[in-house]
Amino acid sequence: MSVVIILLFSALIIAYLTENKSFNPPYLFVILSFLLMTFLGITISTRSKPHHIRAHFSNHYVQGSLLEVKILEKLKNNDFYMSYLGEIIGVNRLRSEGKIMIRVANKDSLKPLQLDEVLVTAQKLLRFKEPLNPGEFNFKEYARRKGLFYQLTLDNGEFFVAKDEQMGIRSKALMLREQMLRSLVKQDFSPEEFMIIEALLLGRKNDLAKEITEKYKNAGAMHILAISGLHIGILLMILNIILKPIEKIKHGKKAKLFLLLLFLWFFALLSGLSPSVVRSVLMFSILSIGIVTGRSSNLNHYLFVSLFLTLLIEPLFIFDLGFQLSYVALISIIGIGPIIKNLWTPKHKLLRYFWALFVVSLAAQLGILPLSLYYFHHFSGAFMLSSLIVIPILGLVLGGGYMMIFLDQINYLPKMYVGIYSYLIESMNRVIDLIGNIEILIYSGIYFNLFLVILCYILIYYIVKFIKLRSIEQLIKLCFCCMVIFSFLLFEYKMGQSKSNFMVFNKYKESLFFKRSGNDLTIYASPENGTVHFEKKIEDYSTQHLNLTLNHAEGIKHFYKFQNKHIMVIDHESIKTDFGFEPDILVLIKSPKINLNRLLMKIHPSVIIADGSNYQTYKSLWKKSAKAAGVIFHDTSKDGAFILSEES
Repeated sequence: MSVVIILLFSALIIAYLTENKSFNPPYLFVILSFLLMTFLGITISTRSKPHHIRAHFSNHYVQGSLLEVKILEKLKNNDFYMSYLGEIIGVNRLRSEGKIMIRVANKDSLKPLQLDEVLVTAQKLLRFKEPLNPGEFNFKEYARRKGLFYQLTLDNGEFFVAKDEQMGIRSKALMLREQMLRSLVKQDFSPEEFMIIEALLLGRKNDLAKEITEKYKNAGAMHILAISGLHIGILLMILNIILKPIEKIKHGKKAKLFLLLLFLWFFALLSGLSPSVVRSVLMFSILSIGIVTGRSSNLNHYLFVSLFLTLLIEPLFIFDLGFQLSYVALISIIGIGPIIKNLWTPKHKLLRYFWALFVVSLAAQLGILPLSLYYFHHFSGAFMLSSLIVIPILGLVLGGGYMMIFLDQINYLPKMYVGIYSYLIESMNRVIDLIGNIEILIYSGIYFNLFLVILCYILIYYIVKFIKLRSIEQLIKLCFCCMVIFSFLLFEYKMGQSKSNFMVFNKYKESLFFKRSGNDLTIYASPENGTVHFEKKIEDYSTQHLNLTLNHAEGIKHFYKFQNKHIMVIDHESIKTDFGFEPDILVLIKSPKINLNRLLMKIHPSVIIADGSNYQTYKSLWKKSAKAAGVIFHDTSKDGAFILSEES
């Protein structure tokens, strides 16, 4: 592969020197550039895989090995575990590398781990599990795309902590951020305001309450809570205005560029050098070079240079949602923004300002819409309203916030300043709350798959081409693209009508059955208020299927008939088995105290299913009985949901 890259690079240089003197389109140069980038990407991606890295822990680890794990970052906790990102730096005293996820039992007897602490343990590394139910978030795939393949779960007495003297630059940045937050928390901010401050200003989202994220999500303003290109772009614009007088002095543009880049990377440091912030800062650093040097007409070139450099450093970023949204939004602003802007030229200065804001927001939203629908299956029509109202406030929030941090660090933060800033955050939250309560603009549970994402981007491309060229040829291509999308949706709808399933889901301590007939879905649940109690599971499944309608919800019955199969459900020991037919499938729920060996002498099912509502000890005994009787045993907590399918 290396030889191929060298040959392609040599051919590219020759093509550039040859075609640079010609007036013909540089087709050969473009083709060779594409091939070189492709092979370079494949090579870097392949060599970054664990089995190609000699020092990676997975090439030395066996069960029982002594592991040394360094804490790199704190992740979001839950009621059961404190979560961390760690790196294995040693396996049986052999220097190693490779990141893992660490879960430590969330108990009062266990103190939270600190950055750069080194854990020593012999606990078993476990691979991430596949999702147990249809439509559930695939955390295993998500982790794989971030280069994580293993996790370590620890409890009292299973590890000890040793302090590592070496501290990396990222750890220092995170500790600086923690120090700033500890200082700010002493100010008179409400818990909700402080959550917003630490997310907006310092990029720490771990403490954000679910209620806050839901409010911003419904208002179409979720991107405001995560430090991204939007925040850095606003800060860059403010700095550009502040530093503009420097341009008048000798070498002023170079000095201004240096100060801009210095601030951007200092901002990345304040945010803990998180990958998402570093990506955005790198992108805007390259764009800043283009703007300050007066080459703003070639911004798309600078954008693709930053894209290339980012993927060269870390190829797995291409799978990162933040990376995808940031670059797609910027490409849309550069490509679609001018077209929308030319539709109207307001005469009043204030109108021109809000029109420019509207154009940027609309262009960005049009670009990221297919990706948002694919990942979140959610759309808020209030995004334009929130953008027009909140983004102008956001400049004050960011500028005032960083000034507040500076004053706090030098111990000169007036109470009045804190009060004004607190009121600003509270006002922004109120606006978001009001916009998010316009339910008519909120659409959830939208079906959208990867093929539709590709088709929608092709559609957007041809819409832009048609508006630019206004030719019959482009109109025909646009109409053809619309026909393809319509045909695909019709095909998906017809395919859905032909499907029938009976599913036993896995849910800890509870029971949930789905019966699907075409596009109608019936839910059987215990407790009977299934549509409320199992709302997330229903939504996860529904978003994977087009036009699926919830027919009704019922309590769990003892007998079902699906196609030609008889299904019997046992939830207590006194149920009668003499019902005049032989069950094909036996489902055990709620840990019934039955003698399964004796029961299998009376009935002869082909499959026995035990769901998540049963005790694990009972399931172990039932599995032995099923094996002795030659019957398949399906434990949903290990084997996932049981799905009985038949095409109608």
